[in-house]
Amino acid sequence: MSKLPRIMLTVILASLSLGLVICGCSGGSPTDATVVGTKAPEFELPNADGEFVSLSAFNGSPILINFWYTGCPPCRNEMPYLHQVYSEMQERGLVILAINVGDSSGAVRQFLENNGIAPFLNTVLFDSKGDTVKQYSVQWYPTSFFIDRDGIIREKVIGGFQSKEAIEKRLDSIIS
Repeated sequence: MSKLPRIMLTVILASLSLGLVICGCSGGSPTDATVVGTKAPEFELPNADGEFVSLSAFNGSPILINFWYTGCPPCRNEMPYLHQVYSEMQERGLVILAINVGDSSGAVRQFLENNGIAPFLNTVLFDSKGDTVKQYSVQWYPTSFFIDRDGIIREKVIGGFQSKEAIEKRLDSIIS
């Protein structure tokens, strides 16, 4: 193979790799390691009404934690799918905690209303200081964690879901 095609092939492969890595919006740098197979770190965050909600309040439930913000296109695109899954699966005990980073409750409320998913607001928590983001080692948005009924992280997904079915496939690991 001549030099030019090899260079082109290298550039194409590097671009594809970069595209797979950059599947969401950039966040901060991690300080703690959150590893699949370990206990999900405890947190307590306010909801839109200012009431504090802790992760331990949902012990025994399968939990999907999703870190997001309204200025992140992949976050905005997946939010209707998360809402659909929550609407259909909450009867089976599924808890979705959509942890917003950096937006005011008014901005989040407006976003959800504009997208016809205002009822989803009751699952939104606010990490205004970024402590939980650091605790969960979130670097890209959106990032989702699938936590089983025993509080163990079963899967970490970086990047936005492209369909409701993509989320449902991963729920098998936490809903029995």
